[in-house]
Amino acid sequence: MAILNYTTTIEAEKSIMEIEKILVSYGSRSIFKDYNDKKLPIALSFVLSTGAPVRLPADPEQVLKIMEKGGVRRGLCTADQAYRVAWRIIKDWVEAQIALLETGQVKMDQIFLPYIETKSGKTVYQIYQDQQHKLLALGEFKSDQA
Repeated sequence: MAILNYTTTIEAEKSIMEIEKILVSYGSRSIFKDYNDKKLPIALSFVLSTGAPVRLPADPEQVLKIMEKGGVRRGLCTADQAYRVAWRIIKDWVEAQIALLETGQVKMDQIFLPYIETKSGKTVYQIYQDQQHKLLALGEFKSDQA
């Protein structure tokens, strides 16, 4: 299966602006960019209308690894292309999630739940990863035998 958007020519900055526009139109109160040492945005941090802080990361290095493994043409396997692809995929994901929101299938907090930051600075997903064994031991999850 081909990697989504692997041939995109849309600059990451445009994808990021499109994501920001979507987030603002659905109630985000503020949006900040987190940058790496190359001065490239690697995450958007924003506050939902409910007040929940969210950090939505991009991982272009991981995207590049997958592109290289996935047989993407050599000329497209560059750090710049992976950066464009990473942000374009995130933009598409946000649009798909908003379609679920618009049809009443989810709430905004549900969409971004794994990315909500807690007071410790960890996301809900990171806490889940750290505590998964405890939740399983408490019987908080259905068994696959159910």
